[in-house]
Amino acid sequence: MQKLIKNPFGISRVDTPFQEHIDIKDIYSTQYETIKSILNDIKGDVNRQSRGVCIVGDAGSGKTHLIMRLAKDRLAFNRILFIRQPNNSKYVLFHIYNRILESFTQRVPNSDFTQLEYLLAKSFSKIIIKIFTSKDKLSKKDSEILEKLTNNPLDLYDILGRDGSANKRKNWKYLEKKMISWWSENYGFGGYSIYILKALIKFCTYSDEGKKLLVRKYLSGAEISKDELNSTGLESLHDLDKEEFSLEAISTFGKLSTVDEPLIIVFDQLEALKHNEELLINFGEALKEIFTHTPNALVLTNIFADRLHFFSTVFEDAIMDRLANFKIYLNSIDSKLLKTILQTRADLIELDIDEYFTTEELQSILSQKSIRKALNLASELYRCRENKIEMSYSKENHLEDEIYRLKREIKIIKSRLNLNVKSPNFATENQKILDYINLQIEFFKAEYYSDSFISDIDDVGKLDFIAKSFSDIKTYNISKLEFSKKLPENVLIEGEFKKVCICFLNLDSNSFTMRLKNLIELIELNSDTEFKIFRDERSRAINSKEGKRLIHSLVNYRNSKFLSMDILNRVIFEVIYKVLSDILNRDFEADFLDTLEVIEFKFNNYWLVEVIK
Repeated sequence: MQKLIKNPFGISRVDTPFQEHIDIKDIYSTQYETIKSILNDIKGDVNRQSRGVCIVGDAGSGKTHLIMRLAKDRLAFNRILFIRQPNNSKYVLFHIYNRILESFTQRVPNSDFTQLEYLLAKSFSKIIIKIFTSKDKLSKKDSEILEKLTNNPLDLYDILGRDGSANKRKNWKYLEKKMISWWSENYGFGGYSIYILKALIKFCTYSDEGKKLLVRKYLSGAEISKDELNSTGLESLHDLDKEEFSLEAISTFGKLSTVDEPLIIVFDQLEALKHNEELLINFGEALKEIFTHTPNALVLTNIFADRLHFFSTVFEDAIMDRLANFKIYLNSIDSKLLKTILQTRADLIELDIDEYFTTEELQSILSQKSIRKALNLASELYRCRENKIEMSYSKENHLEDEIYRLKREIKIIKSRLNLNVKSPNFATENQKILDYINLQIEFFKAEYYSDSFISDIDDVGKLDFIAKSFSDIKTYNISKLEFSKKLPENVLIEGEFKKVCICFLNLDSNSFTMRLKNLIELIELNSDTEFKIFRDERSRAINSKEGKRLIHSLVNYRNSKFLSMDILNRVIFEVIYKVLSDILNRDFEADFLDTLEVIEFKFNNYWLVEVIK
C-alpha cells in the first residue's frame, strides 16, 4: 500500500476564486494593480458602463490564482461571480445566471452573510437612504431607519420588527412600495425585472431558511407550486423564457449594484469552447447581451493567447471590443520568483529545496514554462522519492511529442476498427490520471451538500459532452429524442445493437407530471429503446397522487427505469465531466484517450460507462 505523504507541492491549481491557497503578492503585482484600477474606473464612471478585461496567459500561469487574490481583497466590498464554461448551446445565458446564483451563496469572509445578502442589504439600504433623504419631512420611524442603515446597511435584516410579526410585514410592505417606485422611475416596469425585484425584496424579509430557499428557487426560474407561491406571496411566471429571464435577472443585479460597488463577473475555463462552434458563437452573443444590458460590471475573462486569437476570428468586432477592452498578459515569471514559490510551499513541512532536490532536478523544475508545470514536476519528484519509486524526467522533447501523437492516432484507428486496445497500466503514466480522478472524487463528495442549483439543462449538457468525448473510441450516434409534446431534457445514444435515452427530470409540480406523462406516451411507441430517467435525490420529493401514479406506471414498462441521482451517482457523473473538461481546458495534463480508458476501467460498472460500451 502506498505510503501517505503530505506533499507540499501537491496542489498546483486554483479551482475557484473562493478557495484559500498560498499567495505571494510580488507575483503579477503590476497586473493585479491594473485590474484594481479598471475596477475603480468603473465605479468612478457617472454612467457606470461595464468593461471587459482579458487576462491572457498559458495554462498554469496563475490566471485563476490572480482572481483568488482579488476575491480575498475585495469580497467585503464587491460581489465576485464565477462562471465556468457553458455546455448547452441553447441555454448559455441560463447557465451563466445559474452559476451567478451559486456564487451568490458563498459567504463573505468574517461575516454571517452570503454575497447575495450583502448585495441586497447594501443596495436596498442605499436606495432607502436616497428616498428618505429626499423627503421634506420624516416620521420618527423613518428617521430611526435612516440612522441605522446609514451606520450599518446589514442592519436592514434586523431593524424592521420581530420575525413573523405583523409589524415586520407592514414595515417591509412600506419599504417595498418605496423601492418599487424608485425602480420604476429609474428603469421602468418592462419584462421580468419587477418580478425579480419583488422576489429579492421578499428574500430580505425572511430569516426562515426554508422560505429563503423557495425564493431562491423562484429566482432560478424553476417552477414552484401554487401553495408555495401563496406561502411567499410571489407571482407566477407564466411561459417563462429562460434565456430572456436570465438576462433580465443579471441586468437587475447590475442595476442594483450601481448604488454600491461594481460587480466582478469572471469567466474561466473557456478553452474547450473551441471544439463546439455553435456553443462558442452563442456564448459570444450572450456576452454581447450582458455588456449591453448589465451596467456596473467588470467582466474578467481568463484565456490562452491562442484562444483569444481564435475567438477574434469567430466573434464579431463589437463583441471583441467589449470582451477585450483591456488585455492583461501574465508572462512567464523568472526562476528567482519561481524558486520563492517552491520554497514557500516547502516551508510548510520545514524542507529546504536546495538540500532536498539535486542540482539537476532543481534546474529542471525551474526551467518549466509555467508555475503549475514547475509545481507538478516538484510534486512528482517528491512523491517518487518519499515512496522510493524510480522516476525519469526530461525537458521538453519535440520528437517524443511527435511519437506520442502518432501512438494516439493509432489508438483511435484501433478503437474504430474494434481491435484490442492495450488496457490501462496503472503502474506507469496512467497512475497520474487515476490519482487525479480520486482527488476529484473527494472534492465532489465534500461539496455535495453545499448550496447548488440542480439543472436538467446543465446535466444534459454535461452528458452530451461526455458522450461526444467517448465517441473518439466508441461507435454510436448522439441525438435528442423529439416529440410533439414537451419532454424531459434528454440525450439519445444509438449504438449498433442498442438505443438508450437518458432523461433528467428535476422539475416540480405540473411541469414534472406533464413531462413524465408525455414521456410515457413516447415509451409506449419506442419499445426498442431503453429509457433511464434520473431525478436528483436533493430535489423536492414527489408527493402528489398523480406524480406517484405516473412514476409507478413508468417503472412497470420493461424498457424504462426511474432512478435516483444519489450521492454516488452524482459524484461519479461530475468527476467524469470535470476530468475530461479539465484536459481540454489544459487544467490537467494527460492524454485524452488514455483518460477515457482509465475512466472506463475505474467506473466499469457505472451506468454511463455501461451505456457507451
